[in-house]
Amino acid sequence: MAALCVAGEVVESCEPRASIEELCNGLDDDCDGEVDETPALDVSPVAISFGHTVAGPDVAVPTNVNFGEVRVVYRGGSHLSGIAGVSWRFSNGGGWQVNVGSTNARQHRVTAGTGETYFVWVEQTAPGVMRPFAARQPAGRFPANPAPADIARLTPQNAAHPDIAVGPREFRVVWAGDDGDLLFTRLSREFRPQDTQVLTQGPGLTTPRIVYQDLTYLIAWATHDGERGAVRLRRQAGPDRLLSTGGADAHSPELAASPEGAGAVWIEDDGVVFTRVVNGVPGEPVRLDLGAGRVSAPDIAWTGTHFGVVWFEDERRLMFRAEGAAAPSVLRDVEAGLRSPRLAWGEGAYALVWVERGDDIDRAWFARGELVCEDAQ
Repeated sequence: MAALCVAGEVVESCEPRASIEELCNGLDDDCDGEVDETPALDVSPVAISFGHTVAGPDVAVPTNVNFGEVRVVYRGGSHLSGIAGVSWRFSNGGGWQVNVGSTNARQHRVTAGTGETYFVWVEQTAPGVMRPFAARQPAGRFPANPAPADIARLTPQNAAHPDIAVGPREFRVVWAGDDGDLLFTRLSREFRPQDTQVLTQGPGLTTPRIVYQDLTYLIAWATHDGERGAVRLRRQAGPDRLLSTGGADAHSPELAASPEGAGAVWIEDDGVVFTRVVNGVPGEPVRLDLGAGRVSAPDIAWTGTHFGVVWFEDERRLMFRAEGAAAPSVLRDVEAGLRSPRLAWGEGAYALVWVERGDDIDRAWFARGELVCEDAQ
């Protein structure tokens, strides 16, 4: 029996146990002073789209629904289609259409809350006009096309790259507008737009991303002035901060929230860069790739103990690296072109989606990622 004595009283005691193999559970199981060292990912990929070319899949895992229920949305032709997996498995059929029926729907994102799923995208509503939309699927109505009352038309102006975050009493959506505006709107619990404001402006502003964290919203975006690209960051009511480290070109930011802060990842000077963000202030950046190929399309998720990041190398290798791991691991290596990896976490496992170029069509692929510790293999 081990005990802690303060002022003559025992305030904490425990029964120590023998060390065991390291498990990926947030504990130092093998008693070597390190927690979950060298976590890696074990995946078994399967194709989940059939008969038509798809693009840009995204994935979310709602809470408090059927075990292993996964929701995926992708672009098929000019429309956004969704499919659901139960117990981490997908069947051919049973999908639904997300967008409102006009053409050129694209730049879609999906996130999930308690049972509900939320989507944002842009679609062409008139010649030369790409308008942002948001939709939700309430719990118990899945899978089905979103009802008209659950679709929000955000603005009549041009928009690009929307993203959505779920707060405790409302939703927030960001997008890039004309003239380098970063626009920010609130949706009520009834899913109606309440107000829209310009948070900031910047040359070539693109790909804004948003998460809810610590009673506020954290937003990242990229800019390009024609010579250099940069990634910037701000809390909802805070100042703009430079997130990238001053390289010649930075772009493609992604965010994930955790109870202690947030994780950010982006591409800078052909490298994948990660940092933690606490109270809106970025920490020390870490390069995740080893410079073995041309990198693209990073994404990030929080597992409950650490952040995990995926990206592509040379459009043929799907890479993964967990925070604290000594090196990245290769999840998939194929001759066919790979595009658009997306990562989520739920029910104790990662959910990954991406596109692989085939002989006749481009298919969406899915993998459930089991977190393992390489020291325990």
